[in-house]
Amino acid sequence: MRPARFWLWEASFALIACSAALPLFWFRYIPSQDLPQHVAAVRVLYDFDDPGARFRELFEISRFSTPYWSVYALAGLFSYAVGPLLGVKSVLGLSIVALPYALRALLRALGKPSSYALLSLPFAYSAHTLLGFLNFVAALPLLLAGLSLAVRIRRGAPRSVQVAFLILACLTFYTHVAPYLVLAAGAGLFFVERDLGLVLRRALWLVPSLLLAAVWLLLQQSGRVLVGLEDAEGPAAAGARFQDFASALKQVPLWLTDVLVEPWGSACLLGFVAILAFTCAAGRLREAPAPEWRLRLLVLGLAGAYFVLPSSYRWVWPINGRVPVIVALLAVAALPTVSARMEKVVAALAAALWLGWLGAVGQAFRGASSEYAGLESVLRSIPEGSKVAGLIFRPSSAHVRFAPYLHAAQWYQAERGGAALFSFASMPHSPFRFRSEQRAPVLPPRWEWLPERVDPARDLGWFDYVLSRGAPAELSGWSRLSEANGWAVFGHSNDATTEAPKSPAIAPRDTTIGSL
Repeated sequence: MRPARFWLWEASFALIACSAALPLFWFRYIPSQDLPQHVAAVRVLYDFDDPGARFRELFEISRFSTPYWSVYALAGLFSYAVGPLLGVKSVLGLSIVALPYALRALLRALGKPSSYALLSLPFAYSAHTLLGFLNFVAALPLLLAGLSLAVRIRRGAPRSVQVAFLILACLTFYTHVAPYLVLAAGAGLFFVERDLGLVLRRALWLVPSLLLAAVWLLLQQSGRVLVGLEDAEGPAAAGARFQDFASALKQVPLWLTDVLVEPWGSACLLGFVAILAFTCAAGRLREAPAPEWRLRLLVLGLAGAYFVLPSSYRWVWPINGRVPVIVALLAVAALPTVSARMEKVVAALAAALWLGWLGAVGQAFRGASSEYAGLESVLRSIPEGSKVAGLIFRPSSAHVRFAPYLHAAQWYQAERGGAALFSFASMPHSPFRFRSEQRAPVLPPRWEWLPERVDPARDLGWFDYVLSRGAPAELSGWSRLSEANGWAVFGHSNDATTEAPKSPAIAPRDTTIGSL
């Protein structure tokens, strides 16, 4: 029977890990840039036949265009019970809570103190969470869990562990490609031995996921576009862009926790580095065994790759920006072993760092919630199933970095159906796309970032309404129907009234067809 202190530690660990999901559910809308796109996608995929939403009229499902089906499938299952918004938040919350558990599994496989896993918690709210890169965030715990299984396979784990690794590698690929590539590289490093036959037998467990990757790259549209086997237009046709060393180095904190307007993110990152340094010093003093050299080699290789990889290629951004958070997590796993007393000190420092960062994130989310105030009411003023253009003149926040309101128009599609632009449905990796007869007219390049490039009277005739934040006093050809807290809805001037229509009148299909 396990001692009481074991269960006390497990309960404490679970409580701290679960606390990481709290900011997601404190407020209805959270300042996560791409999150509305994911919620809208789940609404389309799992409510496709709702006649009021008009999804079947506007879109067609492209099931094999994306390798990211695991997140949408799980969010869809949740959405049947709690709706798309809470369904997506639940997936994100589970991914965040799973992060310290997955790191703990890797630490245990390496024979390291499991309390180090608490150092992963600050990265629950890294740039990728605030940018809304849901698939990438969900793949991080899968990467760590997969590496833990690879370490166990290297040490002669039974067949059940090998099968679990095979399944987890495939699941990681269907969640996000970048962590999958790191998992494949890391597993390869752990599998290498002088016995070539043994290496090949271990590598066989990677083959199914590699075949899935090959099928995507060679046969599916998003993969073929990515490797240049199929022509693309717009952002999908852009070439690779690289950063110079100084610019890339300067952006490292931004990809980790320097994500708030207030300096708490920088302080959190400094605290994390200080704890790493303290642990390394304590480990050396105790002459702890050296950490896994293969893991160190992987960390060093990834750190170097950050400065070599492009920042973007075609529609994919960021590329090198995905690396720092993976390096930070693996660096924790590479820490030396310390004494039992020092392990408790590290755990206490990590928990204190996390609780301080949790308070800072919660405060920032509270401020962003006040900026979101008014959006829900103006969305209700737009009839169900409409076509809405988002002209977001003020996409930034006074509390978090990036552009958390850039895709706010997608909240309309997520809650009221219809279509809202800018939309990821125009991207090759989207699980659904516009029907050919329903494509919106061509708009100026990067119009979602630079709405002043749009001539509302000339360019937005395909749309029924315009949702805006920080709009000018007038939009040519459009009349303001409702507004609240800087959010505004506009209707066509020729049929606008002083208030939005009460009934869900659906505009006739536009016969002017363009390309998106």
